[in-house]
Amino acid sequence: MGSGQDRFGRAFVENDVGDLTCYAESEDGITWHKPPLNIFEFDDDGRNNIVWDFHGACIFKDKNVLHSEQRYKAIGFCRRYRNIFLLTSVDGIEWDDSQWLQPLLHRSNEGMFNITWDSRQGLYRGYTLCQYKDGRRSICYSESRKLSGPWKELRPMLLPQRQDDEVGKRKYGAIQGEYYNMSGFRYGNIHIGILAVLYVTGPGAPGMPVDGPMDAVLAYSRDGANWHHFDTERTPVIPRGEAGSFDCGMVMGVANEPLIEADSIHWYYTGSRETHGRSLKDKIMSIGRASWRLDGFVSLDADANGGVIETVPLRLPNGQLQVNVDATKGSLTVEVLFPDGSTQPGFSVEACTPIKGDHLRHTVSWTQIDLTQAQQSLRLRFSLRWAKLYSFRIISYEAGAK
Repeated sequence: MGSGQDRFGRAFVENDVGDLTCYAESEDGITWHKPPLNIFEFDDDGRNNIVWDFHGACIFKDKNVLHSEQRYKAIGFCRRYRNIFLLTSVDGIEWDDSQWLQPLLHRSNEGMFNITWDSRQGLYRGYTLCQYKDGRRSICYSESRKLSGPWKELRPMLLPQRQDDEVGKRKYGAIQGEYYNMSGFRYGNIHIGILAVLYVTGPGAPGMPVDGPMDAVLAYSRDGANWHHFDTERTPVIPRGEAGSFDCGMVMGVANEPLIEADSIHWYYTGSRETHGRSLKDKIMSIGRASWRLDGFVSLDADANGGVIETVPLRLPNGQLQVNVDATKGSLTVEVLFPDGSTQPGFSVEACTPIKGDHLRHTVSWTQIDLTQAQQSLRLRFSLRWAKLYSFRIISYEAGAK
C-alpha cells in the first residue's frame, strides 16, 4: 500500500498510488522526445520523464503572472486526495505545490478540469467533467477572477440531449450519449470549444462501467458560460482515424487551448485505438495534432447551384474588405447593399472582380469604387459557386487591424 499521507500531512483517500504526468519537448511541435529528468523514481529508477501525479492535467503559461517562478501553472485531479489542485513552476518541469495545499475547488470524480483566460471579461473559466443526477457524464462550469480562487461552485453547463442518443444509436448502435470533457477559449467575439461525446454501447471490461467510441465535436458560446452545438448531426471536428490507427477508437480530449499561428490553428489531443471500456492494461493513449487553416473551424459552402449569404446591417470601420475563401473550383463575388437590401451604386455583383482560388486574406475590389465610398450602415451580400467562405474582415486604414 505505501504511505497514508504526504510530506505536508495531508491524508490520502485510499493510498499513495496516483496517475502520472510526464514531460516531452519539441523544436517544431511535430517531432517530440522525452528527456530523462531524474525528478521521481519509478521502479527504483529516476531515468524517466515523470513530473507529477495528476490525472488529466491542464498545463499552461499564465499570461497574468507577476512572478517568473510561477509563470507555468498546472491544474488537475489528484486521485490520492480525490480533488482538484493547483501547482506552479518556473520552467514547466520542476513543479511546486507547497503554496497550494488546499483544493482549488471540490470535485470528487476524476477527469479533466480545463482552464482558459478570458481577457475581455477578466475571468478564468473552467470546464470539467461531472456526473449529473441521472449518473450520465456531463460538463460543469466554474469561473474566478483569480486562478487561486475563490472559484464559483460548479454548475451544470452542458447536459447530454436526446439528439446525442439518437445520433449514437444511428451511427454506433449506442444506448445513450454522454459528455466526457470539453475545452473552450475565446476566439474573436465568440468562444469556441471542442466537446468529447462518449457513445455508450454497453458495459466495459471489469472495472470499466461502460464501453463505446468517443467523438470530438464543435461547440460555441457568446459568453463563455452558455454553450451550444454547431449542428444536430454532431459532426466530428477531429474525425477518428481509420481502423487500426492510433485514434480510431476515441478522440477523448484536447488541450485547453489551440496554438494559433499567422495562417494556421493547431490543437493537440488525446487519441486511443481502443474504445472507452477496454481494459486499462490493453489500452494505449497517444497524442495527436489536428490543424486547420486560420478561421477554418467552419465554413459556409455552395455547390454548382450557388449560394447567397447576406449580413445584417453593419457599421464598418474605414478600410478594405478581405475574405478568407476557398474558391479553387469556383468563384465568389460581393455586393454592398443599403439596409433595405437594395444595391449601393458602384457595388453591384457585375462591378465586383470575381475571386477565384484559395486565399486566407484576399482583398475584395470593385471596378471604379472602394468600400470607403459606401454609405453606412451597409449590408454585404456574398455570392458563391463551388466555394467555401470561412470569414471576412475589415482592414482598417486608421488602425491597420480588423
